[in-house]
Amino acid sequence: MGKLKPKVIPVNAINRSRAKAGENLVSVTLRNVRISPQKMRLVLNEIKGCPVIIAERKLATSKKKGARILEKLLRQAEHEARIRGHVVDEMSVVAGWVDSGIKLKRFMPAAQGRAVSILKRFSHVTVVLGV
Repeated sequence: MGKLKPKVIPVNAINRSRAKAGENLVSVTLRNVRISPQKMRLVLNEIKGCPVIIAERKLATSKKKGARILEKLLRQAEHEARIRGHVVDEMSVVAGWVDSGIKLKRFMPAAQGRAVSILKRFSHVTVVLGV
């Protein structure tokens, strides 16, 4: 049995439109997740280009909060692929991106009567599976 060669497609506007259009791709999006986009991108970049089975293993062994969220999103993408008639074992994570969502603005008291702003960031996560 030969080595599995993951297909990595760089994320840009063309790939995003391809993911929405179809052509053997399954796209799943999760919006308004309470984790910063920077932290979520770290986890997503680990699984990009991996077959679905290996991506699941990587996420299961990770301790990060983003891994739990991506694990559920990957399961949803698999389910969507089965509904559309694709063989999930042959699919891999072709692309994925994390966009910034809303920001909750909070203030924390600081010295000498000042206030320091705190931004609680949200994310929109998209995962694309392909053959």
